[in-house]
Amino acid sequence: MSEPDTKALHQWLTRFRSLASGLYAAGSIAEVFSSGLLIAQATLTAHIINAAFLAGMPLPSLAPELALLAVATVARSLCTGFLRDRSLQAALVIKGHLRTRLLSGWLDCPRFSALSNGEMTTLASEGLDRMEGFFGRYLPQKFSLMVRPLLIVAVVLRLDPWSGLLLLVTGPLIPVFMWLIGDATRRQSDRQWTQLQRMGGHLLDLIRGLPTLIDLGVSDRAGEVREVSERYRMVTMSVLRTAFLSGMVLELAASLSTAVVAVSIGVRLIEGTMLFEPALFVLILTPEFYLPLRQFGAERHAAMDAEASGYFLGKELPEETPAPADTSEAPSLPAVPGALAIEIDSVSYQYPQRQQPALDNLCLTLAAGQIHVLAGPSGAGKSTLMRLLMKQMEPDRGTLTVGGNRLSDVPMNHWREWVTWVPQAPAFFSGSIESNVRMACREVTDRQVAEAMRFADMEDWLATLPKGAATPVGEAGMKLSGGQRQRIALARAYLRQTPLLFLDEPESGLDPRSEQMMSRAVRALSAGKTLVVIAHRYHTMLQADTLTWLEAGKIAAHGNPQAVLQARNMVVGQQGARPSC
Repeated sequence: MSEPDTKALHQWLTRFRSLASGLYAAGSIAEVFSSGLLIAQATLTAHIINAAFLAGMPLPSLAPELALLAVATVARSLCTGFLRDRSLQAALVIKGHLRTRLLSGWLDCPRFSALSNGEMTTLASEGLDRMEGFFGRYLPQKFSLMVRPLLIVAVVLRLDPWSGLLLLVTGPLIPVFMWLIGDATRRQSDRQWTQLQRMGGHLLDLIRGLPTLIDLGVSDRAGEVREVSERYRMVTMSVLRTAFLSGMVLELAASLSTAVVAVSIGVRLIEGTMLFEPALFVLILTPEFYLPLRQFGAERHAAMDAEASGYFLGKELPEETPAPADTSEAPSLPAVPGALAIEIDSVSYQYPQRQQPALDNLCLTLAAGQIHVLAGPSGAGKSTLMRLLMKQMEPDRGTLTVGGNRLSDVPMNHWREWVTWVPQAPAFFSGSIESNVRMACREVTDRQVAEAMRFADMEDWLATLPKGAATPVGEAGMKLSGGQRQRIALARAYLRQTPLLFLDEPESGLDPRSEQMMSRAVRALSAGKTLVVIAHRYHTMLQADTLTWLEAGKIAAHGNPQAVLQARNMVVGQQGARPSC
C-alpha cells in the first residue's frame, strides 16, 4: 500500500471481514429473512386493506391475516435488531484486532519511528474508530443492497412487469449520482484526516511542552490552538456540506423515481387495467426498493472516512504473519548477563522530509564494560543514534553490531531482555511507589524491591511519607518531583540487571544533592555493564570512560573526556579532525 489507490484500499479493508466471518454470516441470514418478511408484510397489508375497504369483509374474518401481519412485523424487527447487533460485534472484533496489531507494531516495528506521538495517538483512536462505520454499517449495507432490491424486483416483475422495468431503470440512477459526488467527497475526507493528524500532533506536543513553555514565559499559545482548530473546522464543515448535499441529491432521486412508479400505477388504476391489491402491494414495496440504495449512499461516507485513515493504517501495520527466522543464523547472545561491545559501522539515517541526514556515515566502537557519553548541540544526532541502538528504527545504511551479532538479526523480544532504558522523563502509572518500581521486573521478591529502593537512596524520602512505599504517585507521577522520578527510574534499572544500559540526561533538572546521588548510582550501575549516556553537563561527561562529541550527524571528537572537552573548540568544524572509517 505505497500509494493511495482507492480500489486497493477498499480491498485491503474488506479482507479483514474474515476475522468475523461467523458474525457476518449470521447477519446475512438475518437480512435475507428480513427481506422475505418485508414482502410478506406488504402482501398481508395489501390483502387486508383490499378485503376490508373494497371487498367489505368484516375485520373478525381477517383475524388470521392480522395475526400473521403482527407476527411478521415483530419477526422482522427482531431480524433487524439481530443484524445490527451482529454487525456491531463484528466491527468491534475487527477494530480490536487492528488496534492490537497497531500497538504491537508500534513497539516491535522500527518503521513506526516515522510517526510522531500525536499522529500515532490520532491513528490509534480516531483512525480506528472510523473503522467501526466501515465494518459495522457499510459492509452490512452493501450486502443488503445486493439482496433486498433484487428480491423486490424479482417479485414485482412477476406481478407487474411494467413497474418492475421502471424499478430496474430508475434504480441505477442513485449509484450513478453517488459515484459522481463521491470523488469530491473523498478528496475532502482525505484533507480532513490530514488536518486531524496535524492537529493531534500539534496539541500533544504543545501539552507535553507546557511546563517548559511556562518556565520560558510563553505559555499563552491559545492563538496557535485556535488557528489549528479553525483549519480543522473549515475542512470538517466542507465534508459535512458535501455529505448533506449528496444526501439531498440521493433523496431527490429516490423520491422522483418513486413518484414515476406511483404515477404509472395511478394511471393504470384509473384506466382499469390494474387491480387495487397488486397496485397497493407494488406501492408499498417501491420505497423499500430505494431505501437500501439511499442508505448505501449515506454509509458510503463512512467508507470514505475509513479509507482516508486506512491509507495511513495500512502503511503502518506490520505484517500479520512475518517470515520465520533462519535458525541457522540465529543470534547467540551470552546466556549469562555480561557487558557487550557495540560496533557502529558506516551508519547513516535521514528522517523523511528532512534536507540533511541526522547521522552521516557514522563509525564508532563502544567497548564492553565502560561508560560512553554522547554529547553535542541539539540536533547533532545523539537521540537518533540512541533510537537506532534501541531498535526503534533501522539505519538507512551501515550496520550495528552488539556482542558480535548484527542488531537487525536480534528479535525485538530478545533484545528487550538485554537492554534497560532510562529516559529523561520516565513513565509512571497510577499506583503506589512500590508498584511503579516493581513494574520493571514482575518476577521479583519484596526483598529485591526493597534492595533496589535502598540502592536508589529512597529510604529517607519514603520515611517522610505516611504510607511509605505504598504512597500513590498520582496519574502519570504528578505527585513526584524530578529527583523522586529519577530515583524510581534508578530502582527499576537496578532490578533489571541487564548487560546494556541506555540513559538520556540522567542528571537533568536535579538539585545538587540529587545530582550527586545520581552520579554515584550511575557509576555503581555500570559494574559489569556497558552504559551509553546522552549528556549535556560537564560533570556527567567527565565520568565517562570515552566521550563522543557529535555535530551535524558526524563525530567531531572522540576519546578521553578531558582531552575532548579541552580540544573541542579547536576540533569542531575541522574536517581533518573527524574520524574516518
